[in-house]
Amino acid sequence: LLVYEQVVIAALDCNRLEVADVCLKALIAEFPTSLRVRKLRALQLEAREKYDDAVELLDYIIKQDETNAAPRKRKVAILKAKGKISDAIKELTEYLKKY
Repeated sequence: LLVYEQVVIAALDCNRLEVADVCLKALIAEFPTSLRVRKLRALQLEAREKYDDAVELLDYIIKQDETNAAPRKRKVAILKAKGKISDAIKELTEYLKKY
């Protein structure tokens, strides 16, 4: 899991989406319900500029595990990048209340 996870993140950072796709497919096949794998899927969607789908998946992850800070941070970053500053502030405020 760890090596595939690192390769997915590195591939997305280098805009090697096809490499990330291969690794992510293997992870999804092995761990279909893993929230960690779903977070990687959200990163993939974000890299493909499918921001609404990424936010939807991040919302699902947040509902499943409210203590997981990483999806909240990604959601704030996506909202800010899309120019939805008031939504980003609202989400960030909720995050700060929890932590």
